[in-house]
Amino acid sequence: MLDNKNQIAAFKILNSSSLVEPDSVTACLSSAAESNALNELLKGLLRDELVYPSSIGQYIAAIRTFNDVLQQAESTAMYFSDSITPFTTPSEILQMKLGWECHAKGTELEPMPPFSLVEGIEDQVIASGLFTALDAVITDPLVNAMEAINQTLLLTLGGEEGGAGETVIPNEQILALATATENMQIQIELVAGAATQVSAMANAIETSTGISRKALQDAVAITLTNNLKEDALMSGAIAQIMPEGVIDALSKEVA
Repeated sequence: MLDNKNQIAAFKILNSSSLVEPDSVTACLSSAAESNALNELLKGLLRDELVYPSSIGQYIAAIRTFNDVLQQAESTAMYFSDSITPFTTPSEILQMKLGWECHAKGTELEPMPPFSLVEGIEDQVIASGLFTALDAVITDPLVNAMEAINQTLLLTLGGEEGGAGETVIPNEQILALATATENMQIQIELVAGAATQVSAMANAIETSTGISRKALQDAVAITLTNNLKEDALMSGAIAQIMPEGVIDALSKEVA
């Protein structure tokens, strides 16, 4: 190791710094933080001490749905990050490479299929797309509409209006809330769509790394078994722990 000046120069750079985080992971961590901040903001618009009248029930339900989408977006972003970060050192990447090659060779896949871990680490579109969608969410109209309604309800807290125990919300306030909710619905749908893409890639990464890890373990086990199957001391033990057919397959004459 460190056999030439180029390697030594590279070593000095790494030794004085550290490995860097892939852009896709950075984007997802930012998305998780943004999702959480938006979720907390919207939660704060719905006051526990207030009873919202049926005249705005559909909009209150929509806000709660927005909360659910943002919570899911946060979880999805963290899932993506967690699926990649264990494999962001050269040694881990090398092990994953060897495992994926063993998977392709052992299952006779030709050509070798793409490796989702690599696609996720290199991704410059899907992970950042979620953050872009979250960053584009405009909250001011909804915040202003709900603050006005909350103020109306607070002023009448403890009294009865409308003849049925419900506070009457002025039509202009309902219209402002309806417009703000409908506009945010469009933005939240874009967030949900982007989160679905991130989730699909994270699932593919988790599946592929699991396959790679097992393939490497199995390939090493087969190599060791092949070396031990004729060993006078260990052949009986290795035969007991291998599934039926493994020893026969290793002992078969290959034409």
